[in-house]
Amino acid sequence: MEPTFIITSPNTQFTEMARSVSEEMQFKAIIIEAVLEDAVERITVASRDNDVSAIISRGGTASMIREISSIPVLVAEANDFDILISLLDAAAISREVAYVLSADYSIEDLSWVTERFKIKMRPYFFKNNAELNQAILQARRDGHKVAVSGSDNARKICEDNGLACVLVNTSRRTMMELMQRAALIAEVRGREIGHRHRLAATFNLIPEGVFYLDGDDTVSLVNSHGLDLLGLSSESEIVGRPLADFIKEPFLEQIIREQREYSGIVFELSGKTILLYTAPVLVQGQYLGTVVSLQRASEVEKLEHRVRREIHSSGLTAHTTFKDMELSAWAPAMRACLVRARQYAATENTVLITGESGTGKELMAESIHNGSRRRGQAFVAINCAALPLTLLESELFGYEEGAFTGARRGGKPGYFELAHGGTLFLDELGLLPQHVQMQLLRVLQSRQVLRVGGRKMIPVDVRVVAATNADLNAAVADGSFRQDLYYRINVLHVDIPPLRRRPEDIPLLVSRYLPKYAHENGRAITGMDEALMAALQRHSWPGNVRELLNYLMRLSVSGQGPLLTESDLEACGISLGQPVMTSHDDGPSAIDPTEPNIVYDESMIHLTPGNMENMEREIIRWYMRRCGGNRQKVCEELGLSRTTLWKKLKTMGLEASW
Repeated sequence: MEPTFIITSPNTQFTEMARSVSEEMQFKAIIIEAVLEDAVERITVASRDNDVSAIISRGGTASMIREISSIPVLVAEANDFDILISLLDAAAISREVAYVLSADYSIEDLSWVTERFKIKMRPYFFKNNAELNQAILQARRDGHKVAVSGSDNARKICEDNGLACVLVNTSRRTMMELMQRAALIAEVRGREIGHRHRLAATFNLIPEGVFYLDGDDTVSLVNSHGLDLLGLSSESEIVGRPLADFIKEPFLEQIIREQREYSGIVFELSGKTILLYTAPVLVQGQYLGTVVSLQRASEVEKLEHRVRREIHSSGLTAHTTFKDMELSAWAPAMRACLVRARQYAATENTVLITGESGTGKELMAESIHNGSRRRGQAFVAINCAALPLTLLESELFGYEEGAFTGARRGGKPGYFELAHGGTLFLDELGLLPQHVQMQLLRVLQSRQVLRVGGRKMIPVDVRVVAATNADLNAAVADGSFRQDLYYRINVLHVDIPPLRRRPEDIPLLVSRYLPKYAHENGRAITGMDEALMAALQRHSWPGNVRELLNYLMRLSVSGQGPLLTESDLEACGISLGQPVMTSHDDGPSAIDPTEPNIVYDESMIHLTPGNMENMEREIIRWYMRRCGGNRQKVCEELGLSRTTLWKKLKTMGLEASW
């Protein structure tokens, strides 16, 4: 019979995470979203109707289950990183935080968190729902404005009493480890000696060293990873002998004798930092043995990187594609820019994106990433201007434990390591200090990272896309930017034209974003009249697309609508100022009558958002007029094939016009 597991969940987020992990690992799991007495009552019913091999639970709920059930219980406690994130979120509300937690949990190890981040944390303990309610009421009476806890029950009680609540959630990594250990318990519990070979094969699929100790605490089963960690070549060297014969640590015999679950004990083994986990196997209250798991700290660190990516997914995921950008790019200069970027995306070379502030350099970088073979991998975007100069080196390249005062225990990987297999986007590249430029050059040349305070080179597979709105040639000339780094970065170059050079794109941007902002703000705005659209196309746009989106957002809130007019600009406090002027160093401007690629006044393209078919018809008609009916030229400027253009002209009833 397929083993069944019960997972108790304190909140909706935990439920979704547990369901996702169990489906991914193909575990038959019954998820009960309840805590304390409510959870115990529902588990009693579920375990009566199912052959339950193990229960995964948290805090006080786990303690209550152990008192009434002989089924093995694995504790899914949040790790220090999960707690730190919750405390920092709570500290944003108040530096005095009430930590409402199970009476079985110790907070002694959290002193480094509170001291480092100057958070005054006061614990409030509980064992059941009544005590949970009293603990939160006491925190409120003590003047706290925010509490940290782990369950929706606590959150609801906090809300009822005017107290903000931040939930602590167990990480996906912890849940995966618990399910792996639960699977081992189920295998050991359900199989006889004759099935040991099948169980050993299962062990070997687990990417960590796993040992099963019989009731006399001698090794009965071991997987290949366990043999590798101990430097052994076959099972015969260890089976039937105490594990303590091979791991000379005084704590090992003690924790096995105690028949308790231990998680994340750190020790050194053959020069490697190892994390040790133990889980006793109890059936009907009878001790059958212990499962011991050994894992290299470096492997755990990789998993923590994945957790960190999920938490900060907005900074590590590229959402924009070339198709997205093409939706608002009809101007020849912008379309040519995108064609070039598409070609570059297919390569592995470094790309330098230049352009004024607000032109969409990060969106271009995301599109290049999603257009490359690295799509689906990490996209790490770093704004060099947003990081303090003193932290740039350690954030980019990582650091080892003890590298400097305040360095995190165990060290920390840098952004290059986080981006391994994917793309690292360095915005505001020109602001990098000289010593960091030298480090960056070394990484680009060797494809290896040396952490601050480290001695070991770490190989990285990262594509670098950089961006700047500064003149790097001038920076090279005045010595503020290394010439060798400039040539290493500027392998492929994409220059995004400013908005004033592509007024044809403004109607498309308006059509794309105005309805979106209006919907978000609950406004019934359908578009804007031709006079307002023409005014936008004449504006110089010093802030480029970012400035335009700012104005559209403001108009979607304050515009009178449903059809916006120029009077709405004044009502919203928007002054478009002077129209764009011709500049010798910026190329022809949007109102320069000598510019051959743009026709102005009566022949200026005017589009109002709402009907994409009508808008497309007007765009094609405008280009056909501008190109004098030359279909080949229209195809080149719009990036269409002759067949596609012919079909569109025929469908739109324009074929006879040219």
